[in-house]
Amino acid sequence: MENLSALPLRPFFSPSPNLRKQSIVLIDDCRSILEFHKTLLELEHYEVLTAESGAEALTLLSHISSPDLILLDMQMDGMDGIEFLIQLEKNQPYVSKNVPVVFLTSLKSVPESKAIGCIQKPTNAKKFITSVRHYIDMEVPKHSKTFSCTP
Repeated sequence: MENLSALPLRPFFSPSPNLRKQSIVLIDDCRSILEFHKTLLELEHYEVLTAESGAEALTLLSHISSPDLILLDMQMDGMDGIEFLIQLEKNQPYVSKNVPVVFLTSLKSVPESKAIGCIQKPTNAKKFITSVRHYIDMEVPKHSKTFSCTP
């Protein structure tokens, strides 16, 4: 993981001042990784809401309007990423259908699911932000597939 003090104190990309702030729900059971990714995203002017478990994220998502993206740790204690997606579809079908989900994982590939992609951990800051922007900008696919993770 990169040292935050070594990161530039300016965003990699300049957001348009006329656009609303895009929101991301970030779910990871490792607090240091959660804080690292949150800091990177906030430097890019995203609104970031965090949860340290799938159950906490489901509660959070029931109290907010739909985010623009969900970044989800694949391997968590209690409820893993696949189980989270099953529960999300069951309890909040609108969010499940309309909000893209991207796995954050150390795995090389992930099983078929409702996720639209995968970012492999650890990743450098610039690649992480580039991947997030790519997934926020893409249309949510209507089918599931197995795919390799972006390093």
